[in-house]
Amino acid sequence: RIMALSEMPGEWTSAVARWKLINAPHITTDGDLRAPSATFEYMLYQALLGAWQPDDASFEQRMQEYALKAAREGKEETSWLNPDEAYEAGVRTFIARILDPSLSGDFLAALQELAQRLSLLGAVNALSQITLKATMPGVPDFYQGTELWDFSLVDPDNRRPIDFAKRRALLDNNCSTAAWNSELFKFHVTRRLLALRKKFPNTFRIGTYLPVPLAPDGI
Repeated sequence: RIMALSEMPGEWTSAVARWKLINAPHITTDGDLRAPSATFEYMLYQALLGAWQPDDASFEQRMQEYALKAAREGKEETSWLNPDEAYEAGVRTFIARILDPSLSGDFLAALQELAQRLSLLGAVNALSQITLKATMPGVPDFYQGTELWDFSLVDPDNRRPIDFAKRRALLDNNCSTAAWNSELFKFHVTRRLLALRKKFPNTFRIGTYLPVPLAPDGI
């Protein structure tokens, strides 16, 4: 999803400008302190779109943990060795406020609208990547748990337990008619690609790249 933002630069720029105005009252200021910083606020909007799951009851907590790690590892306003408690508290407050429907209804509605449009582009990008890595020579690198749509943030969020029982049950499910935004869709594509590799093992095990000749007119 985040990569797909580059495909809508004008709309993304306008959205961020509007969101910054809407969320300005939620910024914490104390002298020279601005929490979050302007650059960190921008990054948060990207992360929110990338991981957006409005039905996830743990979403705010996940974003809080992600933001703390990102801020400390960014080493701009705080760090693991020299944490700035006031800045970190301001970031936590900002996230809590902008994800509170009673305080930020307009922002959340705008975020949801853009996330819906971005999801289709993100899904196309993700399926293209899966197809490429599964049809190139060599061994494709699949992370356990990413057989379905995965919206994990950095560790420890991406170390949550994997529901293998659910995935085993899906093997008996006819996924071919699933909608593009269904978790079954990605599962079906991944399964079919791996079946293709199994059917033609030598092509992928000892295959190589061959140039595609082009006609003089480029066709």
